[in-house]
Amino acid sequence: MNVQFRDVTAPYASGLTMAPATVGGTNYTYYLNGGDYYRSELSLNGTKVMLVTNHCRLYIPGDVALTGNALIRIAPNSSLKVYVGGSASFGGNGIINQSGCATNLYYYGLPSNTSLSISGNGAFIGAIYAPSAAFVMNGGGSSSTNDFIGASVSKTVRMNGHFNFHYDELLGRVGPSTGFDVTSWNEL
Repeated sequence: MNVQFRDVTAPYASGLTMAPATVGGTNYTYYLNGGDYYRSELSLNGTKVMLVTNHCRLYIPGDVALTGNALIRIAPNSSLKVYVGGSASFGGNGIINQSGCATNLYYYGLPSNTSLSISGNGAFIGAIYAPSAAFVMNGGGSSSTNDFIGASVSKTVRMNGHFNFHYDELLGRVGPSTGFDVTSWNEL
């Protein structure tokens, strides 16, 4: 069955500037506290941390890369919708969605977002809508059952190594793309 998915469009052309901040005595490389943010590209490495509070949107027309022990932390009762135009690689400690609710994180890949990967400790709790992207999950061999919780719409999906994928059924009713159900798959 061939299905056409709508392309993602850029949500806006400019937005708030991401800036460092100290919150609760902790220094953050970037602090997003509600609103619409814009950054041409995003690279977090080492121990850099981005904190998201309240309800935020982030548009990145370029590439995204998390490596080392870097992470994006979404605080409880907060949400993030991220729009990416380039390649995205979530390694390091990935995106920590502290609420554990997949509806609090939406990843939207624009048509130019053709590569998306999650690797190492890069856990993900959220929804991915990137219909042009080759989505690769490289497991780190841990025994965690929280590698991926949510849903994904992508051009292709490949899981390597030890990786757990849990589909969150709520996203079928409220996610970025509704109306389709998985009817079969092949495990290779």
